Amino acid sequence: MTKQVLYVATLFRKKNCSASIRNVALVNALLNSGVAVTVVTVKYPREVLDDYLVEQVDKRVTLIELDAGALSNYIPTNRAVITTNNSFSARVKSLLKQIYYFPSIDKGILKHLNQVSLAQIDLVISSSDSKTSHVFAARLIKSSTVVWAQIWGDPWEHDIAIKSNFNKWRIRLLEKKLLTKANYIFYVSLPTLKQMQKKYREFASKMTFLPRSYFKEINSEITYKCGNLKLLYTGGLNGRNIMPIIQSIVRHNTKHDIKIELTILGKVTDEQLREFKLHQCVRYGGSASLQTTLKAYEATDSLLFISNSSGANQIPGKLFDYFGTNKPILALLENDADEVGCYIKSTKRCLVFKNDTTSIDLVQFIERSRLKHDILTQFSPETVAQKLIDIVDF
Repeated sequence: MTKQVLYVATLFRKKNCSASIRNVALVNALLNSGVAVTVVTVKYPREVLDDYLVEQVDKRVTLIELDAGALSNYIPTNRAVITTNNSFSARVKSLLKQIYYFPSIDKGILKHLNQVSLAQIDLVISSSDSKTSHVFAARLIKSSTVVWAQIWGDPWEHDIAIKSNFNKWRIRLLEKKLLTKANYIFYVSLPTLKQMQKKYREFASKMTFLPRSYFKEINSEITYKCGNLKLLYTGGLNGRNIMPIIQSIVRHNTKHDIKIELTILGKVTDEQLREFKLHQCVRYGGSASLQTTLKAYEATDSLLFISNSSGANQIPGKLFDYFGTNKPILALLENDADEVGCYIKSTKRCLVFKNDTTSIDLVQFIERSRLKHDILTQFSPETVAQKLIDIVDF
């Protein structure tokens, strides 16, 4: 008999969202492994969804879209440039929003538990972000004996975006309560897994690393032989230091015949955008859809990864998408000796430098760019789905 999975993911098919890409890839791979999947998600306006992701969802998926109140009718301005606003009123508004919209802005779906049934379900998987996915699953399961697996993109209590001490207190209580009830707990970052196993030793035995997969293999011909080298960065830049690589490229281009052209696709701050306009070697293409991003992977010669701030245990999802290509990866790390740095180096897939101008060696990277690189198939959707199935003994 076909096993039945209920997959709760508040972010599914949404634009410009790493968790959304991860969820669609995993759901499709579970279906291809012979499992039947019902997805419970937020009902978003069509304008908020990524058209390509919508098309890519396997037609065998049973989709339940739940109304989240105002969020289900809200169409945000699709601005690629983030305007920084640190005014007192903006900070107060952010704090009030965090307190009222708990566990997250999509909490409205918690009113619609009666629209979802556990009948014939063998496994419930809840996937964050947002954390509402886990809260919804917990309330749905209650005293049921159905097996529950949680997938965490980030730990909750240590989210740097949470400013309210009151919220931190109730998150600490709720996060532990959720972890207590789970049969299996997966973290998509190995450094995060190690951090959480130390923090919650009583749950360590049911915690496992389940990496984010890439969405699609990009195995295109190497276009770079001579002339200019195309370097591509995709994803948000807010909170990441892009200036060392820009300064290194400017310096390199004044001294060498082979020039480097940096293209950036993703959300940036207004300050970063002003800086880009000062340099001929930088091209900003705005915020891109998944399909546009995949095409950009095919067309570029090489890929750029910039880590989060030093001490952060999360690995941005774009790195795993990069692993699905045969392109050389330049990885710039704020701390190349921390857990994230050690993990990235262990994949042996990136040329790693500390993210400062004295460490970045672009001549060495150009030499690496002449070579073809292997796709890391251990991060394919099928491999990741099979790992989950094997662990839950499904």
